[in-house]
Amino acid sequence: MGLQVATPMTICALTPDKSAAFRYDGPPMNWSMISDRSTVELYGGVFGLAATMNPDSHVHYLRRVSKTAIGLFPEWDEIGDPGASFAVTAESVYGLTPDRSQVWRYDGSPMSWTQIGTAAAQIYGGAWGLVATDPTTGAVFHYLGSPFQWEQIGGPGASFVVTAESVYALTPDKAQVYRYDGTPMSWTKVGNAAGRINAGPWGLVGETPDSGDLYHYLGSPDNWEHIGGPGHSFAVTSDTVYGLTPDKSAVYRYNGTPNSWTLVGGPADSIMAAGRVFNAGDIPGPNLPH
Repeated sequence: MGLQVATPMTICALTPDKSAAFRYDGPPMNWSMISDRSTVELYGGVFGLAATMNPDSHVHYLRRVSKTAIGLFPEWDEIGDPGASFAVTAESVYGLTPDRSQVWRYDGSPMSWTQIGTAAAQIYGGAWGLVATDPTTGAVFHYLGSPFQWEQIGGPGASFVVTAESVYALTPDKAQVYRYDGTPMSWTKVGNAAGRINAGPWGLVGETPDSGDLYHYLGSPDNWEHIGGPGHSFAVTSDTVYGLTPDKSAVYRYNGTPNSWTLVGGPADSIMAAGRVFNAGDIPGPNLPH
C-alpha cells in the first residue's frame, strides 16, 4: 500500500518574464498572484511551494496565503541560502549546496537547516521520500530519515522521479523505465523508451522520445495509456496532470479521458505542482495574464 496523500495540490506558474508567480484556483481560469518578486525557479511538492528569488537566489517558502480586507496576502519566509537545487517531499524542503558537497534538510524555522548527507549529483523528492544520486558512480540512494542514514537502492539513471508510493527511473540510455520494488537493488521494468518522466501523487507520466506524446502509467508493467500530445513541461498533482504547451503560450489540465484537456491558463515560463497552498477563506484571484 502506497502513501495516501490527503493534502490537496494545485499548480503554480511563473509568468513568462519570471517577474511574478500565480496559483491556480480552479476553473474556468482563476489564478491568484502569490509573489510579485523576480524568481529564479519554483520547487513544489506535498509539503508546499519553495522558490529561489532574485537578487541573491536565496530560497523562500510560501508559509500561507491569508485573506485580508483588500484581497489575498501571500506570506513568504526566507528560509535558506542559495543551493545547486532543492527538492520538496511530504514533510520538508531539502537543499543541495552550491558545490554539491552536502545535502541539508529544512527544520521548519527560517534559516534553520540540518545537514543530512554528503556529496550528491542531484536530489529528487516526492511524497514517498527523498533520493539522491552519487556524484561519482551515479548510484541512487534513499534517505532513511536520520542524518547521514542512506541506503543504496539502485544503479545510475538518466533521471529519477518520486511518486506517492515509489521511485521510478529512466535508464541511462533512456531506453527503459523501471520502478523500485521496495527492496534495495530490486527494480521492475515498467516501460520502454521515454524522453522524460514526470511524477506526483496522482502517478507517473512519460513522454515518448520522438513525438513527445504523453502516456500515463496504469500500474502494471508495460501498461500505459496515451493521454495527450507533447508539451514544454508537465506537472503532476494529487488528482491529475497539467501541461504547458510547447511554445509556453497556454496551460492545460487533463480531464481524465484520453486526449481530453481543458485550457486553464495563459502564457507561463514554467509550472510546478504544490500542496499546502490553499487556506481557509481563500477566494479566487485575478486571471493569469493571457
